Amino acid sequence: MLDILVTGADGQLGRELRRLGAASADRYVFTDVAELDITDREAVCRRVRDEHADIIVNCAAYTNVDRAEEDEATARRINRDAVANLAYAARECGATLVHVSTDYVFGGGGNTPRTGETPTEPLGVYGRTKLEGEEAILASGLIDARIWEVPVQMRERQGGTSSINALRSIYYMVKVSIALILTRLTAR
Repeated sequence: MLDILVTGADGQLGRELRRLGAASADRYVFTDVAELDITDREAVCRRVRDEHADIIVNCAAYTNVDRAEEDEATARRINRDAVANLAYAARECGATLVHVSTDYVFGGGGNTPRTGETPTEPLGVYGRTKLEGEEAILASGLIDARIWEVPVQMRERQGGTSSINALRSIYYMVKVSIALILTRLTAR
């Protein structure tokens, strides 16, 4: 059984993970800003240690694309600085970080699968700060991290089939990450 800490649990992705993860044999701990301020590095480290988290799933983000243009400081604090805190805590505690990002780091849209070599072309403040968050993970020295880019247009149609399928995809990406982590842990 793994201990899985989920941030952004009251958002759309977090709520779906809560619902879909209820049947899991793993122990999920769901947090949102009221339970854990991910912009506070010490609080993040303390919570990750206290929960003995094997995996941190970051569903938290500043996702208001239009408002990010007017409030870049808040978007950066949540999409970059908080992600850096999660990566730091994961590295310090030996956890794996699963981070949900956006196709806005690649210019949005398109149906072509992307690789680590795909050039980035962030759209606006939102895309730029999400890319900065990904870069913070890579710069952290964290060995075990998964970054999943989710098409924004799939999230924007709340309640529609596309939205539900996107949320299920995230859940299954987390399950795949867990399976890979279990394989790695049992090989030790």
